[in-house]
Amino acid sequence: MTLIGLEAAVNIGVSIGALPTKGLALPFISYGGSSLLVKLMLAGLLLNVSRCRTSGTDRPVS
Repeated sequence: MTLIGLEAAVNIGVSIGALPTKGLALPFISYGGSSLLVKLMLAGLLLNVSRCRTSGTDRPVS
């Protein structure tokens, strides 16, 4: 969550003109695809954790 939140904060800073616009990638968008892959894996991990916490079990609910 911190990684996605930090990128969102940087993009907001660029939008209001407080930060420079060079060399910043958007969340879930990347030229090479590695950023997209990592962000999707992190999102999947967060969804799995939230699913396990709401069900009250240690394994994913199918």
